Amino acid sequence: MLPPEPQTKPAPPAAWWTAVWEALTGPATAVGSGDRRRAQRLSALLLLLTPSQTVAALMAFGLAPAGRSTLAWLLAGVALLLGVAYFVSRTRFYRAAAAAAVVMVAILPGAALAAWGSADLAALTLATAAGLLGLLVASQLFGLTSLLLAAGAQLAGLAWLPALFPALAVPDLAVAAGLLAVGAGLLAVVVRYYHRLEQDQHAALAQAQRELQASQVLLDTRTRDLERRTAQLVVAADVGRTVSALLHVEPLLARVVELIRDRFGFYHVSIFLMDDSGQSLVLREATGPVGARLKADGYRLPLEARSIVGWVASTRQPRVIADVRTDPSFLSHALLPETRAEAALPLRAGERLIGVLDVQSRKPAAFAPADLDVLQILADQVGVALENGLLFARQQRLLQLEQLVLSLTTKIHQTVELEAILESAAADLGRALGAGRAVVRLQAAPTSGPDAALERDGQPQPGHNGHAAPPGDGPDALNPA
Repeated sequence: MLPPEPQTKPAPPAAWWTAVWEALTGPATAVGSGDRRRAQRLSALLLLLTPSQTVAALMAFGLAPAGRSTLAWLLAGVALLLGVAYFVSRTRFYRAAAAAAVVMVAILPGAALAAWGSADLAALTLATAAGLLGLLVASQLFGLTSLLLAAGAQLAGLAWLPALFPALAVPDLAVAAGLLAVGAGLLAVVVRYYHRLEQDQHAALAQAQRELQASQVLLDTRTRDLERRTAQLVVAADVGRTVSALLHVEPLLARVVELIRDRFGFYHVSIFLMDDSGQSLVLREATGPVGARLKADGYRLPLEARSIVGWVASTRQPRVIADVRTDPSFLSHALLPETRAEAALPLRAGERLIGVLDVQSRKPAAFAPADLDVLQILADQVGVALENGLLFARQQRLLQLEQLVLSLTTKIHQTVELEAILESAAADLGRALGAGRAVVRLQAAPTSGPDAALERDGQPQPGHNGHAAPPGDGPDALNPA
């Protein structure tokens, strides 16, 4: 009994606060995949700054003395602009929202000092802290370059403060500038580190994606090759079943070439068989109207001819021409102008060569090593089937001849007239041998000596057609014509 399959536990649902956070900070669908992380970071910063700035504005309204609510209104305006920037960040124009947020946070310290009307150490410290917050926003949204530009702008603003506040103490200004410079330097180091880390991660991710794509391409190629090989083996099995069920040679050859052409998608398929002399190959079957015309013309190839078919028959080894336009051993034919690749395989029954299977394709380099292996399996199956068909034909022929002999013997025993016996024998033998005309010649046995034989040979003997037939040179003989 097989062990139960392990059940995969479903992933736990996301916490509700995670879903809420994604709903509040998720970027717009129009934002590209490379910028979605930065757009979401901007939305998160603005989502945190807007309520904090609103609280600061409310506190400023409550704590500001009468007639000095300028700072409170400034903070309220900044809070409103940050809220607008948050909603813009949720669209495809998130870059404009990021620029507006950086500018507002950068100018906020100087504007707050101007609205407050004084620049003591406490005010400078708060302004410096707000400036560092602006630098943090700039570094997160636009990187190191924006951080350095924002830091330079804020230091320039600090340098301009003595013109607004003549009573500002220089040591206090130096402390604020030093804090701002140190903070900017630390942020620059952190931003640079994370930028390099992000670049390394992106490079590693890109490399992993390239390797994954290469693996996927290799997997797809091997899958297609496997599917093609499986389909070819199915065709080989189908051809094997077909040829094993056919005993007559002509239907077998016709079925084989059609199956190979249709299932493999080849341009032309033909089968050549050795003639009785063993010196040439005769086309016995081929596909399409071209094949029928070549068969009608009695197309044959001598073994010594410059052709791939003759070479395979001579060496009994398969051969492939990847591009017939560059191979001198290719024997072109005017009826097959689209041939670009050719493969020929020996048809064998044991150690005996029966013929050659020739396959042609419209595509150059169409025959891979795996294709050649499958085609050789097909050729071996066809060779064995052809041997069985030829043996079956011989057996059928012998059986017909035995039946003919039996029939002639029966007629001879039933007939006493020599003329009827000869006519029946000539007619039956002519039909059995497929001859258009059959003649029976009889020679009487000599009585004694050569002179008596000559005199006997000179006597005319009747033939099967009622005419005198010339005497033969030997015993009683049948000569079909």
